[in-house]
Amino acid sequence: MPKEITYVNLFSDRPFKGDRVAVCPLEKSPLTPWMQTVATELNSPITAFCYQPAGATNRHLRCFTPLTLMPSCTHGALAAAHLLADARQKSVFHTENEELEVQVENGWLEMELPARKTEPAPAPPALHVGLGVVPIFVGKNNRDYLVALSSEAVLRALQPDFNLLRDLDAERIVLTARAETNGYDYVCRAFAPHCSETEECISADAHALLAPFWAQRRNTKSLAALHASKREGTVRVQMLRDRIRLSLRAVITMQVRLCDQGLEELEGEQ
Repeated sequence: MPKEITYVNLFSDRPFKGDRVAVCPLEKSPLTPWMQTVATELNSPITAFCYQPAGATNRHLRCFTPLTLMPSCTHGALAAAHLLADARQKSVFHTENEELEVQVENGWLEMELPARKTEPAPAPPALHVGLGVVPIFVGKNNRDYLVALSSEAVLRALQPDFNLLRDLDAERIVLTARAETNGYDYVCRAFAPHCSETEECISADAHALLAPFWAQRRNTKSLAALHASKREGTVRVQMLRDRIRLSLRAVITMQVRLCDQGLEELEGEQ
């Protein structure tokens, strides 16, 4: 039986905006090499495979970049929930190392994440020079930096030197500024200097840092954010004590089909 792969754009209700995730629902558990081969062939930033083992209540989810398996992936869970859920339904996915829950209600996807507060930190020289701007605030949480800039215009115009930023012991560098675009509280961009795609199109996890930062400065628990990457994206964020709730829209843009030869390895697995 042919298997369809559906492309879902997250953080937008417009096609070809936001973040692109390929979702492949399956009837049984495939082996990792087959999933990686398909993900490499698709060359999508994220390819999510979901399946429900016999007798299981919830679905299993495995997400891949073109190069590797991801231990967990909020974007894969959000995209799979948008594709598979009814108009109002909770979807629970088991990933490699955690359980992810997505609520779908009236076309909105909602997910809760632990809030992560940043502590003020000195900016390493490589950060200043690599970004090419002087921040107004630098904070850190483990290996993630949060960097506040003076304006939205400065943030949008930023062209970092990733050769320099790779000298940092940083998993992610989240840039943010107070929004000048109407309807939003803050804007952001997210960089991953040590990854093949150095600028993340949209980063859900970045809001775990951004929401506590901006909730305090804007004196509100409800925030609207604009990702200023090339594809742009929007998200609503609600502070819930030590957690945040993300609310976003998504749209299906296209489908491709795995033909018989592409399924030969899958059909031979247990």
